[in-house]
Amino acid sequence: GAAVSAAQAFYSCRKLSTVGAGLFTDCGRITNFLGAFSLCYALSSIPENLFEGCSAATNFYETFYSCQALVALPDSLFAACEGTDNISLYGTFAYCAALVSIPDGLFSAIRSRISTAQVAFRGCSSLTTVPSGLFADATNCGNIDSAFLDCTALSTVGDEVFSGCTALTSAHNVFSGCLTLTTTGDRLLAGCTALKYVSGVFEGCSALTSTGGALLSGCTSLTSATGLFSACRRLVTVPEDTFRDCGALISAGETFAGCTSLTGIPDALFADCPSLKSAEKMFYGCSALVSVPPDIVKPGDTVGSVNWMFRECSSLAVDINTLFTQTFPEGYSLAYLFDGCSNVTGSKSEFLAKFPSPVTSAYCFDDCPLLTD
Repeated sequence: GAAVSAAQAFYSCRKLSTVGAGLFTDCGRITNFLGAFSLCYALSSIPENLFEGCSAATNFYETFYSCQALVALPDSLFAACEGTDNISLYGTFAYCAALVSIPDGLFSAIRSRISTAQVAFRGCSSLTTVPSGLFADATNCGNIDSAFLDCTALSTVGDEVFSGCTALTSAHNVFSGCLTLTTTGDRLLAGCTALKYVSGVFEGCSALTSTGGALLSGCTSLTSATGLFSACRRLVTVPEDTFRDCGALISAGETFAGCTSLTGIPDALFADCPSLKSAEKMFYGCSALVSVPPDIVKPGDTVGSVNWMFRECSSLAVDINTLFTQTFPEGYSLAYLFDGCSNVTGSKSEFLAKFPSPVTSAYCFDDCPLLTD
C-alpha cells in the first residue's frame, strides 16, 4: 500500500483484544507506528508477524503504551524491520502492566539501529526479569533513561544488558524504583566508552542486596556518577571492579546515600579514579558503615567538595585523619562532613591543616564527641 504512517491507527481502541497476523504485510512504506496500539487496554497478544513487510519502519514511539492486558511479546516482533536506521523505542512498551517477561532476542534484528530506548519498559509492573544482553552492543542508542523505571516486580537483571552501547553519553534512573530487585548481572553498562554522566541508576531499589561485577568497567569518559545506589537500603557492599578503568571520574556524589545496611566498600573500589575530587553525600546516612579505605578523594589542581560525605555515619569508628592523608588545594567545601559521626576519633586541627582556606567547614564536626582539638 501507499500508506507511510500508521500513527495512532488503533489508539485507545479499548475493547480490541486481538490483532490479525500480517496486518501490515502490504505496507512496506510505513515508517511511523507512533501510538498505533496505545491505550488498547484489552489487547492480550501480538502476532509474530505483526510488522512483516515493514522494512521502512523507524518510529515505535509508545506503540503499545499502556496495553495493560499484554502478557507476552513475540521473539521475532521486529525481525522484518530490516532496512532503516534511527529506530525509536521511546516508551514502546511503557505501562504494559501485565507483561511478565521479555524475549531474549526481541531486538536482535534491529539492535545496531536503535536510537533510543528511553522509558521503553517504564512501569511494567509485572515484569520479573530482564534478559542478558537485551540492548548489548546497540552502538547507535543514545538514550536509555528510565528504561525500566518503576518496574516494581522486577527481581533479577541479566548480564551485559547495556554493555557496549558506545553512543550513550548519559544514563539516568535506568532501574530506579524497582522495589523488588534483589540482584543484577555483570557488566551492565561496561564498555560504554562515551558515557559521561550517570545518575540514580538503582535509586530506591530498596531490596537490592548485590550487584554484578564490572558495572561501569571501561567507561573511560565517565566524569560524574550521582546517586548510583542511593536509598538501596539492603545493599551491604559492591564489587571491587564497579568503577574499573573509570579514569576520568571527577565526582561521585550520593553514591551510597541512604544505604543503611552498607558496612564497607572494597579497598580498591575507586583505585582507578585518580581524578576523583568531589564526593558530596557519598555515604550520607550510612548508619551501618564501619570503615572505608583511605584517600577515596584525591587532591588535584582544582578544588572539589566533600560536603556531607560522612554525615550521620554513626557506626563509623575510625580516626578521621586516616580517611584523608594528603594535603588538598585551597577552597574545598567541608560542610557537615562528619556531622553525626559519633564514633569517629582523631584531631580536628590536624585534619583541618590538610584543607587550607576551605570555602566552608560549617558543622563539619558537629556531634562528634570523641574528636579532640
